[in-house]
Amino acid sequence: MTKISIPIKDNLAQALGIEYLKKYFSRQMELLELQQVADKIGKTIQKVNINWDKEFEKARQLAWNEYKTKLPVKK
Repeated sequence: MTKISIPIKDNLAQALGIEYLKKYFSRQMELLELQQVADKIGKTIQKVNINWDKEFEKARQLAWNEYKTKLPVKK
């Protein structure tokens, strides 16, 4: 892991506290990492030649059929 040093104004450090700032920047780094992963997933999905509308429709129809089979039958 790489450590960096960031200058922060004294009044901000005093107002928020060093621990808060450490947690804040740590959280921001986690979010950046997740964003990078999401971008990679998005690019991979776009590269795959799949008609997602058709796939979603199939899944919707399967779910609907399963739901219908579980409905109580009225006589």
